[in-house]
Formats: sequence, C-alpha cells, structure tokens
Amino acid sequence: MPGVVIVRGAVSRAQVIEAAKKVSEGKAKEESVNGRTMFVVSAKDAMELAKKHAPVAVNNQKVQDKVAQHTMEDLAIAAADGNTVVFGYASRVRETLEAKSKVNDELLTLLAKKPAGIANFAAKVPGGMGDLLPLDNDDLGMIVNSIKAVYGSADIAEGQAVVNLTAVTEKASQAEDLKGTLDGLKVLGKSMLGASKAADKQLYARLIDSVKVSSAGNELSLDLAIPQSDIDAIVAILKK
Repeated sequence: MPGVVIVRGAVSRAQVIEAAKKVSEGKAKEESVNGRTMFVVSAKDAMELAKKHAPVAVNNQKVQDKVAQHTMEDLAIAAADGNTVVFGYASRVRETLEAKSKVNDELLTLLAKKPAGIANFAAKVPGGMGDLLPLDNDDLGMIVNSIKAVYGSADIAEGQAVVNLTAVTEKASQAEDLKGTLDGLKVLGKSMLGASKAADKQLYARLIDSVKVSSAGNELSLDLAIPQSDIDAIVAILKK
C-alpha cells in the first residue's frame, strides 16, 4: 500500500508549501480536509511535470517508465501542524489529515536517531528503492533495491550546511557492498571532474571528495559538509 512522507523540522511549513506550489506550475488544486488545506496535483499533471524536469543526462524514457508505474494516483501536499508537512499519494495524505492512519513506529524510531536539525526526515520504501529509480536488474540494481528505509537530517553548523542520509538495507552484507560501489564511484567521479579546469567541475569534484561514506551493520551513511563559499557557488550555478 502506498504511503506518505512526513517531514518535520524548523523550516517554515508555509515556505515548504509555497515551494511545492511553485514546482507544480499552477496545476495544484486546493482541497479542504479536516480543517486543513491540501494541495493536489493530478496524476496526469504530475507525469507531465516529471517529464519536463527530468535531467537531460539520464535515460528519459526509463525515467518516464518508472514515473508511469508509480504515478497512478493524484499527488498531494499539506501542512499537518505548525512544523510538519505531509506529502505523497492524495488518498494517504487525506487519511493522515483525517487521523485515520498514524505514523509507523519504525519511522518514529528512525527520526529519533539524529539530533533535531533544520529538518529531519525518514521514509520507508516497501518495494525497495530500485522500484523508484531507473535502474536495470543488474548487481547494482539489486543492491540498491535492498534499501528498505532511509532517514537523515540537514542542519547549519559552524558556517557549513551539514547533511546526512542513511540507507537501511535488508542485510549487513548489502550495506557493505553498496559502500564499496559508492567508494569506487567517488574515486572515479573525483578523478574525472578534478582534471577539468572549469570552476563548476572543480566544485563538483570538491563536493564528491567531501562526502564521507560509512557502514555499520545494515546501515549505509553519507555525510556531507558544504562550506558557505561552495553553497554560494552552487546558488550561482542554479541561477544561470
């Protein structure tokens, strides 16, 4: 059964909702549910937006096929309370706002694993992460598909943006295999981008190099600290 993603943090819920409405390009419709406003994007519009914004560098047809598989229902986002935002399939967001379902205890446990930051997040992936990504059924695809939950946090500390993403796999061996793959990709990416004299490529190489990959049991963690100077550079690139 499809679920919802619940995000709770120090960021204003109004800012999150407005950002989501902007991405929807005016296609979001308002619906009142249990005294709260839910913004709904139809499955058709969600598909068109996904196609429009799919990265050119990826196999667009494969992305479209994956989106088609999972966008069979309208999508929605709503503020559940002062600092909590709920988004996902409209039917499940509606159930959450109507208090017909509650947050899974496992997700609450995952949320509590990280100190409260600007935003903490946790999500379960019942079918495996591979169902959501355009991956072939190869060794990497099977390893990625072993990810059943993700959690993490984002914060600002000592002038840096600090981000953690932790993936929970079925078995410890799968987390270790995924770590080995990411370590190899990290070396390759740094080597390829670092050789370029272009400022943006050097920036990406620094970011890749600063990612710390670690595993403990059946959990794989990615930790990244981005200094203010690199944040400014990223913003400048995005504005172009």
